[in-house]
Amino acid sequence: MMMRIWMAACGVVAFLSVQSVESQPGAPPTVLYEGARLISGTGSAPIEQSAFLVERGTITRVGRKGALAVPA
Repeated sequence: MMMRIWMAACGVVAFLSVQSVESQPGAPPTVLYEGARLISGTGSAPIEQSAFLVERGTITRVGRKGALAVPA
């Protein structure tokens, strides 16, 4: 029961942080993160030296470092 409450609280915090970033004037609409270990949560192996593209608060692409480019 406590685990469910903890997960729900984390989800709410994540949602509110994304909403606050999107509503801030001058916040970058597109960000490319590289070099982290990405754990998808699907049970597959983590991606070492990953890259993921976040557009307006949503992860839109995932790959390896150097394989993704920021759109124009």
